[in-house]
Amino acid sequence: EREAAKMDLSMNTTILTLVLAIAVALVLSRLFSSKGKRGGDTIVITGLMDTGKTTLFHHLQQGSGAVTHTSIKANEAVFSPAQLPAATKTIRWFDLPGHGSLKSILDKELDRAKGIVFVLDATNDPQLPAAARDLYQILTDPRVANAGVPVLVACNKSGMPEASSTQFLSEAIRGHLDRLRETSVETLTSIESDRIQQRVSLGTPGEKFQWTHAPTDVQFVAIDTLGGQLDGVLAFYSRLVE
Repeated sequence: EREAAKMDLSMNTTILTLVLAIAVALVLSRLFSSKGKRGGDTIVITGLMDTGKTTLFHHLQQGSGAVTHTSIKANEAVFSPAQLPAATKTIRWFDLPGHGSLKSILDKELDRAKGIVFVLDATNDPQLPAAARDLYQILTDPRVANAGVPVLVACNKSGMPEASSTQFLSEAIRGHLDRLRETSVETLTSIESDRIQQRVSLGTPGEKFQWTHAPTDVQFVAIDTLGGQLDGVLAFYSRLVE
């Protein structure tokens, strides 16, 4: 009887181990498939008004970007950048105007975001606090942070004499984010569905915020849409579609 009991115990242990292994495999499978789905199919171009977002969009789509007025409507298209004629992989691009009345559109587009290009005006330092507030909303959104959607901060007009360096802009935005995380409300409301989502914490409590603390990859690059210098954005695209 004791031997039979030992055999039953051994068999039960084996069965339990198999069940646990299958359960873990199912959880991991769902996790990875969910991340792949949430990785999205769109590169979202966003930022404040008059930073050159729509000019960048048209440069990438057509090889030129002669836009001299503030865009008041969103632009979207599926293409590979005109600067890379050998590219075979296309992706959806979405250019979101910086006008305040249109920012609700960003809520829907974040569900499809594979990458985000946040455009700064490198010649307009007084705009940095407002830019940091918009970037804070993006970095602490759980759809961005939990899915690891990379963010490229494209410092536009960098070819102009009065432009600030990417190092200065990176440090200035970092400082503003450090102050914002201490004062901002810890929940955000999804404008489209009125659901309330818990923000993802930015940084480590009790420590100054550093870019290494960001919940997703954030890079700063210098671009100049007027001069057609878009190498940083092209490299970002190539990394996303490889």
